[in-house]
Amino acid sequence: MVKRLSQLTPYSKAVILDALQKVGFSTVPNVERHIADIFCSTSKESLTLLKNLCDAGGTHRDLQRLIFFEMRSAQLREKIVNHFQSEANKFKDYKSELKILSDIDDTLCCKLYDRRWPWGTIYPGVRQFYRELDIEKDEAGRVGDLVFLTARPSGYKGIVENSTHALLKSSGLHTQPSILAGATTHFLGNSRMAVMKSRNFGQYAQLYPEYRFAFIGDSGQGDVALAEMMLKEEKIKLEGVFIHDINGTPTERQVQLKVFRIFFFTNYSAAGAYAYQIGLIGFQGLLRIFQGSIRETKAVSFSARRKNQQAARLRDLYTVLLTVQKHSSTFVPTSEPRKTDLSIKELIHEFEEEFKDLMSHEIMRGPFDTEMVVLPKGLLKRSRDSPRNLSSSDLLGFQAPNVRSPGNKKKM
Repeated sequence: MVKRLSQLTPYSKAVILDALQKVGFSTVPNVERHIADIFCSTSKESLTLLKNLCDAGGTHRDLQRLIFFEMRSAQLREKIVNHFQSEANKFKDYKSELKILSDIDDTLCCKLYDRRWPWGTIYPGVRQFYRELDIEKDEAGRVGDLVFLTARPSGYKGIVENSTHALLKSSGLHTQPSILAGATTHFLGNSRMAVMKSRNFGQYAQLYPEYRFAFIGDSGQGDVALAEMMLKEEKIKLEGVFIHDINGTPTERQVQLKVFRIFFFTNYSAAGAYAYQIGLIGFQGLLRIFQGSIRETKAVSFSARRKNQQAARLRDLYTVLLTVQKHSSTFVPTSEPRKTDLSIKELIHEFEEEFKDLMSHEIMRGPFDTEMVVLPKGLLKRSRDSPRNLSSSDLLGFQAPNVRSPGNKKKM
């Protein structure tokens, strides 16, 4: 059996694993041993491909569910996870790729407590931000490493999780993402949600030990606490955390957490600026995020009585554009530009043309804080090296501020 498995391609093995999940474990004798044989007969790049294929189906049947929920044999589960780690250790001279983990509500789209945008808005620039992180700085990354980490339960036979997949398919993302789902018992508070998400992330990291990770969340419920838990895991290569600040986190707290590569932002152009400065995306990728943010902001329909809100969001975006222009020595590459490259000057001109009817609004008048998203040189070390050398009191114990909301809705 094992000898024959070694002759199969990762694509053939993925089809077999998917079929075993569909028919159910009770119908196939020794099914868990066969699953272990399939994974353990696969190595290095082929194993990475096989794992990603298991997560590419766009349904609740994914790799995490297979290994950590459907397999009952702890011994075989440990054998598989140890094999994953053993194969990952063979990538020592290989630049590992980046998995992007993201929350959904108030991170991808305005759903719960964020009142700054019309309800249901997909945040301008967020889809391009995901894409740039996925292809990375050299634009050569494998596309398809987007994962949503949510407290939404999977539901009976994955009904809720599959409906979330359908929602994401309609969101215009550049790839079909995976989902790490939660459970209804974790709707009882921020701390429980953070613990549940941390458990899911820990399991996922065991499945992909050859990868680096970035996390995008929001400040409304639990995601800052979750980021702090992630930083405690010494084996996990966490490159950066990006927190959508929807409730005005105190500036001193934001500055404190930057040391650990936890960055607070109010728009995805600012998130892109941070990602560029720590080397996760390229400069042209940053400008593409700017461009997407400008055009998608233009498409958002604000009611007449919410023009002040629209102007405030435009000011946030304009401030980031002016910051990059002012600090050209920090942001702009010295290499000779290509004819097809975007330029910050052109984007500022595009912004001013697109929103010239609002440029005279009092909210759009200066001065502008053109220092906010600039990271001082030498401030940051790699997140996997620096946090563990500092006092735990500097890092732990912080809970995101409580946010009151009509109806006391719980984040999903």
